Amino acid sequence: MRELLFYFVTWLCLTEMETMATGKEYTELFNKCKEKYGLSKEEAVKSLIAVIKEKYLEDERKRCFIVCTEEGEGYLKDGRLDEDHIVHDVSNTSAEHDCKLNEEKFRTDVKKCAMKGGDGKCEAAYNSYTCLVHLLLNLNDYKEDDVKEN
Repeated sequence: MRELLFYFVTWLCLTEMETMATGKEYTELFNKCKEKYGLSKEEAVKSLIAVIKEKYLEDERKRCFIVCTEEGEGYLKDGRLDEDHIVHDVSNTSAEHDCKLNEEKFRTDVKKCAMKGGDGKCEAAYNSYTCLVHLLLNLNDYKEDDVKEN
């Protein structure tokens, strides 16, 4: 149970950017999406954890639940990654933590994620979003070096 809680909290931290939903708003969004796709609270939380662990969700309802929450958060728009919103939020959040993001490199990889396909809106959007999560879990790869060698 502690591992479940750890991954859920980690996921919430990853998605809690400055323009995103507050805790109360996210709870409402979470509940709306889980009800829309007929998931129990445990199934919904485990679905979020699966995304962080980069495990594919076989159940279409669970993929659609993830898409629903991320559309509500602003990462997905009409089933596609909102590249400008993502780069803007990640860049601002990085700057708040005194870390300069290599926006060009990050945007290029976000665009690659946006091109992920799949059968139907939920699978394609889910595949794009899980690709984005992988980028977010590896943000150090997009950090600009402060010290330049001569």
